Amino acid sequence: MAVSQNGWPAPPAHLETLSWITGKVAAGDVHVVFDYLCERFNAEVEKINKSWSWGYAYRDIRGSDELSNHASGTAIDLNAPKHPLGPSGTFSAKQTAAIQKILTDLEGTIRWGGNYRIARKDEMHFGVHTNSTRLRGIAQKIRDKKMPGQVPAWKPSPSAVSDLGIIQSQFRIAQGLDLGDIQRFHGTGNIQIALNKKYGAGLVVDGYVGKRTVAAWKTHETRVGGTGRAATPDMLSLSRIGLGRNFRE
Repeated sequence: MAVSQNGWPAPPAHLETLSWITGKVAAGDVHVVFDYLCERFNAEVEKINKSWSWGYAYRDIRGSDELSNHASGTAIDLNAPKHPLGPSGTFSAKQTAAIQKILTDLEGTIRWGGNYRIARKDEMHFGVHTNSTRLRGIAQKIRDKKMPGQVPAWKPSPSAVSDLGIIQSQFRIAQGLDLGDIQRFHGTGNIQIALNKKYGAGLVVDGYVGKRTVAAWKTHETRVGGTGRAATPDMLSLSRIGLGRNFRE
């Protein structure tokens, strides 16, 4: 069986769509680790443009006859047009420090093309840099919510009745419309559960209003009507997702 530069089977036995990119990566532990990396990159480095970001491609490394790690589904390119092959310094010092922190937290299992010393710099590129056993350990930490940047597992009360004004304020804060701190509420958690159930939104049910929760709510609002551009829940849009009884005005 052919293997890519990092020793992983190429092509992989199974591929899985990664929501952050246009394309797929190897299923299982590789997918779990890349999803975590992308979530933090999007939050701590820069927003990921999905149409500029890629995964699996059965090809050689450019200028070589060795299979690229993309061929095994163990590499991704993020915001490629902004960080093309060759140039160095396409990220700011602050962004570079954030990337290095993510890589440190992943315990060296992912290699960044911006750290290449002999090969050309490839700052769009992130690839698996370990064996399957070691990667499985990191993936399990991610699944167990034991990694930096993760919110501990939490279950909202499905019968909790929340103050609508507080939840609306949380959504406004998350969109930069109001000042304040994002806090955990049962009402937010119940909204996340409802969006996952109705639309397959794939939200982490953590009770906090984040960018992905806002985006999923905006999608719901455009389908059923509601407060519109500000995308703050109202009784009409809540009732149409089965949550009217969970809120009081």
